[in-house]
Amino acid sequence: MNYTPQESDGSIDISKALQVNTEFDLSRQLWAYLVKKRAIKTRSLLFIPYPTSVLCVERRISRFLKNASRALSAHHCYHGMEYSDDKKQIEKWIPLVMEGRDPSEKVAATRMLTGTDVDYGALTKDLLDSLSDKEGFSIHFFNRVQICVAMGIYGACGLGMKKAVNIGMSKPNSFSSVLAADRCHCCKNLGFPRGGATPGFR
Repeated sequence: MNYTPQESDGSIDISKALQVNTEFDLSRQLWAYLVKKRAIKTRSLLFIPYPTSVLCVERRISRFLKNASRALSAHHCYHGMEYSDDKKQIEKWIPLVMEGRDPSEKVAATRMLTGTDVDYGALTKDLLDSLSDKEGFSIHFFNRVQICVAMGIYGACGLGMKKAVNIGMSKPNSFSSVLAADRCHCCKNLGFPRGGATPGFR
């Protein structure tokens, strides 16, 4: 629902939902390639076909869900999406969620039979295991990711890169209040003054 905001005229903007759907489909293609290359070993445990449902309560939100499902199901990326405000039907879709609910409560739900559940923890372990014996590969634990939003004479960081910062260790090229280097730590731009960059890191 976060991906389908309602416009001031009452229409539903599905552009973000389509973008996320497309990106996830590209991810699935990448994972399928990695399975073929044996970088991922436990496909049956990682990617489980599973119907995806959204449940809404309150009449106003239920109307919004109905309009959103109508807009989404008209696009081929969401072909087959089902909507219902019939409690008996919804109980068949998601029985545990409906169990014990107030009979007078207004509910509505959608369902996509083509949903996929992904075990991202197991996926990450598989990917790291497949890379662990590769030359030049290393893993850093207990690191914090910070985003460079600093402004200098060249504006924001040229790459918008994220920098992993080791917590509890002092390194000459790590983020700190000390002017350790006259360059952006992300894009290594020598013309990016470290003094101007420091306040912008968060």
